[in-house]
Amino acid sequence: MGYLKYKRSGSTYKYGTIPTENIAQITSDGGSGEVIVIYDNGIKLSIYDAQVSMVQEDVDAVINGVNILNGTSGSSMDIVLSQLITDIQVIKEN
Repeated sequence: MGYLKYKRSGSTYKYGTIPTENIAQITSDGGSGEVIVIYDNGIKLSIYDAQVSMVQEDVDAVINGVNILNGTSGSSMDIVLSQLITDIQVIKEN
């Protein structure tokens, strides 16, 4: 499984990772300012910055990273987002 590595703000950890395996969908929520990653098992990651201002280019960066890491094992790749990430919420849907 590959991982996307992103920069964080307001945390003791400078980076976080997002697993790239078994992703069913990557989207934004219609102008809500978040990037949403939904996995096959019903897990939903909502990725936020401090201003809740993520844009389509951030969605595209995550999609491109997943496409590059497709089929890799243990690899990670830095993604460049428009803002530093302040929060990721994980919800189990289903």
